[in-house]
Amino acid sequence: MNGLLEQPGTKCTLWDRGSSTSEHRVEASLSPGAPGAPGQHRSRRRESNRSSCTAKGVPVSGELSHPDGLLKQSDYAPLAIGSGSRLLLLAGQTATSPEGDLEADDLSGQVYASLKYIVIGVRGGGGDVGDIARLTCYIPGWRLEMWDDVVEGVRRAQESGGLAKPMPPITIVGVQALFRPEILVEIEAVAIVG
Repeated sequence: MNGLLEQPGTKCTLWDRGSSTSEHRVEASLSPGAPGAPGQHRSRRRESNRSSCTAKGVPVSGELSHPDGLLKQSDYAPLAIGSGSRLLLLAGQTATSPEGDLEADDLSGQVYASLKYIVIGVRGGGGDVGDIARLTCYIPGWRLEMWDDVVEGVRRAQESGGLAKPMPPITIVGVQALFRPEILVEIEAVAIVG
């Protein structure tokens, strides 16, 4: 989330500014014993940059953070701090169905479908969307103009409940090719399950 704006008692209100035209308010509760919870010391510097909140309905096995000195992103948190007991490493997922059919022929559609399969894999390992700690996207012939298509696929995944807001740290790697020429993106994920 972009900022901790209120903290009445053990409740806090987080605002997610996913785009310049919309805001999403999320009510959350501080985890018992978390920094900032009643009776726990927390410095001002950390309070402005980090949240130990658990969003209602979204299991979280760690924190997403925007440390001082890093570029402030509105689309994702640059740091995920895990606190779970199991690490899930998902192999690259593409927009290929279990039957071997390609689900989309455009980049945004393939990003969306790949993220859908990431969530299926995480849930198969006992986790959920809030446990995804890192995404790595491999895109053949990457150019900056492709960013809007990636964002559109991510937005669709978030709207369908297939990816948390803000999304976890993400890296895009431009590659020469993937294993089939019609595959436009492959996404790997790391999840930490509590």
